[in-house]
Parts: sequence; C-alpha cells; structure tokens
Amino acid sequence: MSIQVKALSKRIDNREILRGITFTWQPGRIVGLVGRNGVGKTTLFRTMADHYLADEGELVIEGAVDFAATILSAKIILY
Repeated sequence: MSIQVKALSKRIDNREILRGITFTWQPGRIVGLVGRNGVGKTTLFRTMADHYLADEGELVIEGAVDFAATILSAKIILY
C-alpha cells in the first residue's frame, strides 16, 4: 500500500507547524521519522490520521486522494 503526502501544511494557534511536507512511502519499506522535540512529528501523523485537519495539501493512499475516503487506511497503518 503506497502512501503519498503532497504539500501538507498545518498551523496551530497561528504558528506554522508543517509547511509543504511531501514524501512517498512505498509498500514493504520501513521508514523512520526522527527530529527534535517540538518540530512537528506528532502533528504530521495526527494530520495524516485526520485527528487534525490539514490547512493545505493532500494524503493519497493507493490512489485515493480524499482524506475522508482514506482515514481508515491511515489509521490501520499508523496504529
């Protein structure tokens, strides 16, 4: 199951947390996300799982571009 994040941006309390995040995860690949505290790792995953609404960008899972249509798939992957 491929996952694409395209130009994802998120602001919280008027603070830019994510800006233009773009990447692709291919099936069978193990991916790690590292970074200092407070740089947006959790915000990225919460936005991908629809806990937060993205201000811009899209999440594409197996070709489905609509966030609402891909939430279940994202939750399966992220949990």
